[in-house]
Amino acid sequence: MANKAIRDPESADRSSQKLTTTSTVSAGFNRKTTNLHDIQLHPDTLGEFPNVSEGEFLKITADHDERSLEFYGRVEALDDRFDTEIKPDEVGVGIHCRRGIAVSIGDEVLVEEVDLETIGFRQRMMNSMLRFRPASCRVRKASSPDAGYRVCRIPPEVKDLVGIEWGDRIVIQSANARLRGMKALPLHERLEEKYRDREEEAPTRYPPPFVDTNEASRAGLLLDLPRIYISASARNELQLRGDGVYQPVKVHRDTSDVFVRLFDKLSIPIVLGAATIIIGFDISMRLKIVVFIVALIVALFSIRLHARRVLLE
Repeated sequence: MANKAIRDPESADRSSQKLTTTSTVSAGFNRKTTNLHDIQLHPDTLGEFPNVSEGEFLKITADHDERSLEFYGRVEALDDRFDTEIKPDEVGVGIHCRRGIAVSIGDEVLVEEVDLETIGFRQRMMNSMLRFRPASCRVRKASSPDAGYRVCRIPPEVKDLVGIEWGDRIVIQSANARLRGMKALPLHERLEEKYRDREEEAPTRYPPPFVDTNEASRAGLLLDLPRIYISASARNELQLRGDGVYQPVKVHRDTSDVFVRLFDKLSIPIVLGAATIIIGFDISMRLKIVVFIVALIVALFSIRLHARRVLLE
């Protein structure tokens, strides 16, 4: 199949190609090299996307009978590091991405350029300093008590994978938009039971698990991505197709929130240190006032943070 370039009807500057799905390949282990294994292209094929360089993002869409599923990933060009070659009319798609859009090796997908929100300098610094590890997840509908709130119910394995504590803020990234400030709350056993009950009682409004769909059956999908539950407003902000149910997204910790939490843990030592300086050291009154003000600001900041981190039960 020829990899003929297509123009996105919504943007004359955005290139896209229909390619055949294949598995990603490894360049071997190297401590100094990050092998993405997300989306891999032949160098000539990557050259057909003039606005995308290696390490940047592309969107992959799989059209099914009942719905279209779309995901995104960083692109990696195959070169001399790799023993196996991906053909110009193929796209190497990682296992999580293939699960996300429910495709098998040999299926045709649409690969296109995508305009994701640029991360600001401060956030880039936080990400570089504290790092984060995304988890691929499947979107489901939230219900009371979460409907209308900026919260996201996630299973414990996702919490452990992304490296957060309950109540931390997380970032949800779809193929079209990024959503910050979502509070991560646990997917309690009673909530899981509630979700199962409503899926049985109202399957039209609350669709069954994705593994029970025709798309998953055709793709031979026995193990799905972890499910997360978010409100309709959150799904709209993520610009998900349709009502957003079943669409794959990536979840990772908000490094700015992690920095604030770590700073909060240091607040008591800072306040105690300030008290020691004021009481135990022979310093000028002006310096004592400065130290006192700094300690007061830290204490008020910590109190405000604890008030905001109260979990919704």
